[in-house]
Amino acid sequence: MLLGSAAEAVAAARRSAALIAHLPGTIWPVMHELWHGLALAFELAEGSGREAQAAAVRAAGARFEALASECAENYRAPALLLAAETARIECRRRDAADALEAAVEFAAAAAQPAYQALAHERLSLLHRLQGHALLARQHGRAARDAYAAWGAFAKVQALERESPSIAAASASGPDAAPRDPEPVAAAEALDVFSLVKATQAIAAETELGALVARLLHIAVENAGAERGALVLETDAGPQVHASDAPAAEPLEASTRVPAGIVNVVRRTGEPLVLARADADDTHGGDPYVLAQRPRSLACLPVRHSGRPVAVLYLEHRRAAAVFTPPRLQTLGVLASQAAISIEGARLREQLEAENSYLRRDLIANVSHDLRTPLVSMRGYLEMLVAKGDALGAEHAQYLAIALRQSERLATLIDELFELAKLDFKGVTIAREPFAFGELAADVVQKFSLQAQGRQVALEVEAAPRLPFADADLGLVERVLENLIGNALQHTPPGGRVRVRAHAEGGRLVAEVADSGHGIAPADRPFVFDRHWRGANGSARRGGGAGLGLAIAKRIIELHGAEIGVGSAPEGGACFRFTLPLAAA
Repeated sequence: MLLGSAAEAVAAARRSAALIAHLPGTIWPVMHELWHGLALAFELAEGSGREAQAAAVRAAGARFEALASECAENYRAPALLLAAETARIECRRRDAADALEAAVEFAAAAAQPAYQALAHERLSLLHRLQGHALLARQHGRAARDAYAAWGAFAKVQALERESPSIAAASASGPDAAPRDPEPVAAAEALDVFSLVKATQAIAAETELGALVARLLHIAVENAGAERGALVLETDAGPQVHASDAPAAEPLEASTRVPAGIVNVVRRTGEPLVLARADADDTHGGDPYVLAQRPRSLACLPVRHSGRPVAVLYLEHRRAAAVFTPPRLQTLGVLASQAAISIEGARLREQLEAENSYLRRDLIANVSHDLRTPLVSMRGYLEMLVAKGDALGAEHAQYLAIALRQSERLATLIDELFELAKLDFKGVTIAREPFAFGELAADVVQKFSLQAQGRQVALEVEAAPRLPFADADLGLVERVLENLIGNALQHTPPGGRVRVRAHAEGGRLVAEVADSGHGIAPADRPFVFDRHWRGANGSARRGGGAGLGLAIAKRIIELHGAEIGVGSAPEGGACFRFTLPLAAA
């Protein structure tokens, strides 16, 4: 409405009415009614006779008059603007001028430059229609300065194009508003549809890191800022997550936000907005402000149920008065949604941690309770097998089967407990540099007797001068044991299992390949799933317990690396994984 025609504004208001109907209990229906009423009024000439449209303007005026009686600070200036338009439509110019003058005085006292600017602009038009050129120019200049204070630089430029005398006078006057070499264009009417989409995008994030990144991106984009940061309250103290930093850092040690200003907002719970931060008497001496020279900054509290959750910080280093009232309203809505989402993400993390503790403890207890009778049962089975000569052939066969199954059950219990420990959210790995080729040779030596018994050739091929790996040696040894045991189990007599290693792309690449029957391409995405069985009813599992490959995958993931399976040159399966290299 400020930059286009009144007819275009009315059409836009009608299109957005359907969206507004879905936002009950918020400020947006009220703001929509105000600007729709003003757009209808601006479209009407004095005494136009379009009674239906004039009635809508009167109804909006009555509505805001009632609101102003309850909260004058928020609604008195809009009520006066609508009252002035009603008087103008009814050809009561003197009453219109009185209402606009009252709107100017109230808006100036309440620091509402948007309403102040609009009232001055309408007074300028009114006086121009009455032939009062001097008064029209004076109110035009005042409108221009108020729009500049509001940050509506596109509107300022439009006024200056329409009335060059306004631009000349404002530029030379003693109270001229500062001009920025690269002003921020601001068509400040709230885009409700975009705002709803933004809040939905924030609400969709459930992981805290992704939520912070999404919030900062949306806040910077909607506020017209150059950069931003979110200072999260944590048990370890406030942590700064900046849009231009890869990791969080403590507020006390951060150089990415003005710690003094942030602490003021944390302490008071009130937003702090500086139109000219570098010239502010109170905060212009902040070390960050002196070093980085932001011209505009906004620092807003993010609260949930009255409790501080975070502080949202935004800045623009080239333009003044960027964070205007409409933009701050938008940020307030985003901050409210962010507070809910942050608390939800934290609750989800806490529940996951608690579930992980409970799961680990449960499996540990179950494993212990199973191991005790299992050890006793295996002892009796082994003793009976040792006396097999005194038993019949059929009984001896049954005992051998029972013993093998008890051994398999013991392996499964051990793997369950091991996987539970690896799945624990707080698990850490003990990284150290080591020679992967030597480790592979040691593991192959462990399996040499088993390979000979199966008549399978077992070999290690490591590239010369292979760089050291930077990983947990014990866990990587477990990966090799699972993969080699798995390969031996599925390689027929006369076959071959090879362990290869080389450096590639800044990573150590290891392969365990066999000449067995291989894995069908359709089954490969599932071989690392727990207890998955292939189409033929047999799974490629280290030790046959069903969890060996799942354990190997989890260990590699803990190192921030990858593992996969493909076809080996020998025709069997080839498991390939990577590890980080130690610093040279």
